Amino acid sequence: AVPRQVLDTEGLTALDVSGNGLEALPREVGRLAALAALDARDNRLGDVPTELARCGALRSLWLDRNRFAGVGPALCALRQLHVLSMAGNDVAALPVGLAGLAGLVLLDLRGNPRLSPVSRALLHERVDRLMA
Repeated sequence: AVPRQVLDTEGLTALDVSGNGLEALPREVGRLAALAALDARDNRLGDVPTELARCGALRSLWLDRNRFAGVGPALCALRQLHVLSMAGNDVAALPVGLAGLAGLVLLDLRGNPRLSPVSRALLHERVDRLMA
């Protein structure tokens, strides 16, 4: 579990909860308005709380080697996101909502064996073509 005092830290800009065996991120993570980087690699996460969308300063999100089967709406709502890394999960398809992440410069989906051929093809297109 993430200690309560961490979630109550005003002005927290980076949070590393990697390798903790977490099955869920606490909803209170949405209260971290200044959070710019979240590292939740190597856990057992299958989703993120919808409250994460309130982290308007979030620029970098690492969710590698968890149990994600898809990219949920909370992730697509993170409009300021520059880095989204979900390598080594079980993502099967990419939602259209990813096109709204205009600032996204790195999307790492390597090692997702169920990723559809259409999604794989889109990953090889230029980002400006995906946004058009």
